[in-house]
Amino acid sequence: MEPSVEKKPKLFNTAIVSRPQEAVNFNTNILESSTEYSVVVKDLAGAILL
Repeated sequence: MEPSVEKKPKLFNTAIVSRPQEAVNFNTNILESSTEYSVVVKDLAGAILL
C-alpha cells in the first residue's frame, strides 16, 4: 500500500500564465483593478489564502 500524497491545487493554468513574469503581471492586474472590490481567495478546503 502506497502512502497517500496530498495533491496541491495549481495556482495558475500554465496555458494562460506560463512564465513567472506573466504570473506577477496577472496578480498585479487583479490587485490594481480591485480598489473598489474585495478579493478573497480560498483553497479547495475553504481556508482563506489572501
